Amino acid sequence: MLPASAANIANMRTILRFGFSLAIFETVKYLLIISWFVVFCLIMKRWKFFKDAEIPWFWLCFLLGLKVVAGFLYGKLFLDHYGGGDPYKVFKAGLYIFNSYGEDPGIYFRLIFGPNGGFAEVPVYKYAYQTGYWDHSGFFNIARLHAIIRPLTFGYYSVHITFMAFFMMIGSLHFFRLLKDQDNYSKWPVLSVVFLMPSLLFWTGGFHKDGFVYLGIGIVLYHVHRYVQIPKIKHLLFLFLGLWIIALVRPFQLALVLPPLLLAVSVLKWKGKVFWKFAVGYLLLPALAILLSSVIEGFDILEILVARQHAFLVENGGSSFFVGSLEATVSSFLTFFPTASVNGFFRPFVWDANGTLQFFSSIGILAFWLFLIFTIYFRRANFRWSRITLFLFFYSVSNIFLIGYLVSNSGTLVRYRSVSLNLLLIVMVLVIDWKRVRSKWIG
Repeated sequence: MLPASAANIANMRTILRFGFSLAIFETVKYLLIISWFVVFCLIMKRWKFFKDAEIPWFWLCFLLGLKVVAGFLYGKLFLDHYGGGDPYKVFKAGLYIFNSYGEDPGIYFRLIFGPNGGFAEVPVYKYAYQTGYWDHSGFFNIARLHAIIRPLTFGYYSVHITFMAFFMMIGSLHFFRLLKDQDNYSKWPVLSVVFLMPSLLFWTGGFHKDGFVYLGIGIVLYHVHRYVQIPKIKHLLFLFLGLWIIALVRPFQLALVLPPLLLAVSVLKWKGKVFWKFAVGYLLLPALAILLSSVIEGFDILEILVARQHAFLVENGGSSFFVGSLEATVSSFLTFFPTASVNGFFRPFVWDANGTLQFFSSIGILAFWLFLIFTIYFRRANFRWSRITLFLFFYSVSNIFLIGYLVSNSGTLVRYRSVSLNLLLIVMVLVIDWKRVRSKWIG
């Protein structure tokens, strides 16, 4: 048995070794974050797509930095209070996939490029089920991406978040360049709503599905718009890339993206009352889809939605609120419509906020409605709906209604809704007469 003094010395050495190892760990992490931030800034400086946006390079780096900081805040908050949430668990799943390379590269490539869900071959089994998301296509596809970039990040979660910030930067720039071609484009309001909205920065900061939906929609809209202007194969290829990204993480979103997209492509052929003709066409398409699906065995849309709502009802959390249970009938959905409207467009209420995050979310939705009043007051007299504003409006409103029907948890609702609210804000920014705003406030 060691004397007391010798034991103290041994303990001190252990502490010093641990502290030294931790210091090296932290130093490597921050060096990687800084290094990749610099690399991404250099890419933005050289990439023509970024240069043509006519945003100074310094501002591009600053905006990327904001996205990185927002991602760190998201990661820190959820690690400290929610065990990391799904983004962190999916990150760990990606590391499990990457670890399979050490045993057999064949298993790694099977997990990366092969199908997921259901039966898995014996060598693949332990890694497939270790991830926890083998049967969840959207999360597993994000885990694959984590596994692919793992050699570049050394497995540091914060470095993965830095990559996500750059992906979101690409998505935001697609929207910014798209809006530059719209009537009533005003640089600073558009730049603010695309890059600087706190809710979008925060909720797309984590390596989550919502951010990839945002990225996919940005790519789809930009290249549809460019293809109509200058028909080129590359725009079609990028269009399908955007749809593929959406399908990888949230396949059901294609049912919300494709109808307004198809209508938006043909909108310029219509003369007069474009909004109402678009609305009629948009309502007819899902009505027809529901009617046809009801005669297809195992593919009744209403039954699928009811099953999804019941799944959310089972997943009660600390911020859950009471909603009625849907039935697979049109009358049930019509009866639930007022409730879905309130849930989707108004929750969480300030008086129901459970914690700081929900409180700020309730203030955010209140600010949205105040900005809508501001928009109506300063609306341009000569505003005309375009294919882009029509898509953004109808996609966002239908998505928020769907969330209102299905989701019974304030935290989930706020995250799911964040992208759609931001797209509606984009429409509002294009509706506002900014010259009148400036003349009234500045003189």
